[in-house]
Amino acid sequence: MLTGSNSKSSNLIRVRNNQRRSRARRREYVAELERKVQEYNAHGLPPCAPDVDPQNTILQLKEENRKLRELLALAGVEQALVNTHLAAETAEEKLVSLESGNNNLLMLPSC
Repeated sequence: MLTGSNSKSSNLIRVRNNQRRSRARRREYVAELERKVQEYNAHGLPPCAPDVDPQNTILQLKEENRKLRELLALAGVEQALVNTHLAAETAEEKLVSLESGNNNLLMLPSC
């Protein structure tokens, strides 16, 4: 039969072990979150923001692209050159598309 002292002692040991396991789980969880943040940063992904509306962001980007294409057209850059440049996979392919296309893009006044 356990005495009050043994019962109290075993209870303290159990509580201490539970606390130790809880701290270990919390450390692992924090380490996992930090690893994910580093991974997202390495891939250039922005941190999640709950107040960002993806649909609104898409609409804003579409409008910005439309305005940029309009500006390029006003500067005399042909739409075919823009499309070729956007379709290029590497920087070298993009340079080739610029060299083979309309050179007005290279002569835009600097801001």
